[in-house]
Amino acid sequence: RIAAEWGDLLRFDISRRLIRSAGNTRFKYADRSKKRLLAVTIQISSPIIFSSYDDGAESLEVGGIVCRNRLDALQCIVEHELIHVVEGVLYGETSCSRPRFKDMAKRIFGHTTNCHKLVTPAVRAYRKFGVRPGQMVAFEWEGRRLVGLVNRVTRRATVLVENPRGARYSNGKRYFKFYVPPHMLTVIDDSDKRPAASDS
Repeated sequence: RIAAEWGDLLRFDISRRLIRSAGNTRFKYADRSKKRLLAVTIQISSPIIFSSYDDGAESLEVGGIVCRNRLDALQCIVEHELIHVVEGVLYGETSCSRPRFKDMAKRIFGHTTNCHKLVTPAVRAYRKFGVRPGQMVAFEWEGRRLVGLVNRVTRRATVLVENPRGARYSNGKRYFKFYVPPHMLTVIDDSDKRPAASDS
């Protein structure tokens, strides 16, 4: 029925850019009045799905439901996003933190929370390699050993290396930015030394 009535309105997409949210729903309207809906896209985070269940043994929760594998987790993520679709279409807005959404999710799918306990790329990097934001690390780059700060971790770690030609940050220092796979980093100082955001 949904396919017949919605046609190409409802779309699914696998996203490599979602690294904190397991899923996301986007509404596209013809104009700001939001009277004519053009498309609804449900995005699923491939980094989070594939960072979870690495050892094949853990059970993780999505929406308060215990998921024993990636397929279970994917189903619960899609269920959560479908509530966003229904609420958005019926009421013109949607928020999983509000009572109406929580009530719909519980009555339709049995979800008891609006969050997940899946493994984000940042958590996976810390579990497997001991790498997290704020650490001083060393790594090899084009035959040279560089030392820098881990500023962010997604599929790769963003490492800031001090250099007078780099972008200026609000701590007054300049840094070059490197994207390094976590397994290539050696932690040399575990305390949090992150600088403030870039001025540029």
